[in-house]
Amino acid sequence: MGQARRGHQHQRAQTGPLAIVLVFGIVLSGSVLVVSLGADSFSSTQQTLDADRAEQTLTQFDSQTAMVALGEANTQQVVLTQSGRDGYEVDDDAGWMRVTVTNASNDSARTIMNATLGAVVYEGDTTKLAYQGGGVWRRSAGDGTTMISPPEFHYRDATLTLPLVTVTGDRSLSGPVSVTRNGPSQQYFPNATADDDWVNPLEQGQVNVTVKSDYYPAWARFFSGRTDGTAAVDHDNRTATTTLVVPTGPQTVSNAIAATSAAGEIKLAGSGSATTRTDSYNSSVGTGTYADTRTDEGTV
Repeated sequence: MGQARRGHQHQRAQTGPLAIVLVFGIVLSGSVLVVSLGADSFSSTQQTLDADRAEQTLTQFDSQTAMVALGEANTQQVVLTQSGRDGYEVDDDAGWMRVTVTNASNDSARTIMNATLGAVVYEGDTTKLAYQGGGVWRRSAGDGTTMISPPEFHYRDATLTLPLVTVTGDRSLSGPVSVTRNGPSQQYFPNATADDDWVNPLEQGQVNVTVKSDYYPAWARFFSGRTDGTAAVDHDNRTATTTLVVPTGPQTVSNAIAATSAAGEIKLAGSGSATTRTDSYNSSVGTGTYADTRTDEGTV
């Protein structure tokens, strides 16, 4: 009996250290998991902060570059603060813009401008930012493309104002950089020297503005909001196109319109948001002239 009891105590004496080792292993595994998750979270937060800092830097770059491009200053100094390990680069061949005018009478299209945009680009692990075409654009994994700062594109009262800003320069940028004009500005329209029809105002037809860019969906949304119309996107070619229809203006009807049938219709349509109006009078009343019967309800 005594020997059996001692053997039993001996077995229990060995289970104690084994239990301690097992508990220590669980605690160690849990600590590694917490540290790993914490490191991933810190890395994600750092990437977000770097991208936000780069966004603010390019927005400031946009503001100061506009002063040079629009003639308010000859040169500007801009500090491009490097975010983490990521810097800024100039991509001379990034995207293009083309402006064409289509004549409504013969459906012929003429290209007024076709220019390479170029871009100042910041690219992180999950976010790409660019100053392009006078605006700042952002593309993020899972969030698509967004416009941060609008380009120099103004459309009001059927008038398009489009001072295009293009970018060329050193491939790699960091720290203080100088923004200067690369030659004189060029006026594409109006330009009667290039074409007799390239004068204001355009009498008829339509104007197409097409942009090829990595941020073309955001360009399309910008066109739609700025022109109160729609913009077509071509995903295969990565382009966005907005169509601006030239208003026809008031038209004078110099001849009477007559029909021998009892039924039918005449359609009058305006251009864009313009209001279409028509006037009439009853020629069977009084002397039959407009001046005599214009206050009566005319029959059309």
